[in-house]
Amino acid sequence: MGHASGDAGPAGAFLILRSNYTRYSTISLYLSIKLVYILVSKRRSRRLATMLTVLYIGDKLREARKRALLTQQELADKSGVGVTTIVRIERNQVEPHARTIRKLAAGLGVDPKELL
Repeated sequence: MGHASGDAGPAGAFLILRSNYTRYSTISLYLSIKLVYILVSKRRSRRLATMLTVLYIGDKLREARKRALLTQQELADKSGVGVTTIVRIERNQVEPHARTIRKLAAGLGVDPKELL
C-alpha cells in the first residue's frame, strides 16, 4: 500500500513535527533570551541611576568630613554611625538612608542638604 503523492508517511510526519518543534523551540528560546536581556538591561539602568546618586553623596560626605578636619573614626563617634558604614558611603558602595544622612550631618555640624 503506497502513499499518495505528497504524503510523507509516518517518518515524514515525524520529521515535519520535529522541524516545527525545533523552529518553535528556537523562537521561544530566542524570545526568552531577549526577555531576560531586557530585564537585565532595565536593572542595570536602575543601578546606574542609583550609582550616580551614591557617587554624589560619597564625594560630598568626604569633602565635608575633611573640611571639619575629622577622621572617619571621629565622625563615626560623633554621629553614632558605624565607621564601616562611613567608609562604604564614601566609597560609594551603598546609598545611605535619610536618617543616616541626618546623623552624619549632625556629627559634621552641617545642614543635611549639604550632603545631597
